[in-house]
Amino acid sequence: MNLSRSVNLNENVVYREKLFPGLGFAAFILFMTASLGIAFGKPYGANIGWLTFTISSSIFLAGAILQSPQIRITARQIQVGLATIDISHIGRVENLNPMKLADARKSSSSKIAYFVLRPGIKSSVVLEIVDTKDPHPFWHFSTRRPEQIVRVLNELKAI
Repeated sequence: MNLSRSVNLNENVVYREKLFPGLGFAAFILFMTASLGIAFGKPYGANIGWLTFTISSSIFLAGAILQSPQIRITARQIQVGLATIDISHIGRVENLNPMKLADARKSSSSKIAYFVLRPGIKSSVVLEIVDTKDPHPFWHFSTRRPEQIVRVLNELKAI
């Protein structure tokens, strides 16, 4: 596993997905920043409260969007979040439904896995890592299109 942010930019990207926060998370941020706005608005006036709400919600929502991890697959590599690995080091690829996702999080082997799981995304993919130098036996990451990722990775592994 390589913890660099870059996948070879000369290669064509076969699949790309940005794991943006869900509407529930955005609503949570708005609720919390509204509470902050009320807390500042009470002693300092409504205008300060609205300004606090607007600025803080903008900062937190922008931060959540900009810090969202990305899944990028090229013909030779897959990048999930900050980690990159060659397709040749991937074994079994499995699509997990919400029930299997809950079981996988409870698994004892999850302590050494590489996780990029996002709340609000109810499907995920598990990649078995067959590289003996990699400290993680598998990668487990959220995705909104697990069937497509499984199909793309299986096609690339067959090449």
